[in-house]
Amino acid sequence: SLREAAEGKQREYEDRMHEMQMEMERAQRELMEAQDTRRRLEQQLRELQEAKRALEDKER
Repeated sequence: SLREAAEGKQREYEDRMHEMQMEMERAQRELMEAQDTRRRLEQQLRELQEAKRALEDKER
């Protein structure tokens, strides 16, 4: 019937919306992890640069 078809379409729509929501949340988590990794790497780089400068100063 028309009603069953409409309900099926509604379910499909809701399922698709749910999938898109889950995908968006996963992408946001991955972005946050990537930003966190970048911050950690930048901090390590700063520490390495400081250590290098300290060594170079000692050698003078």
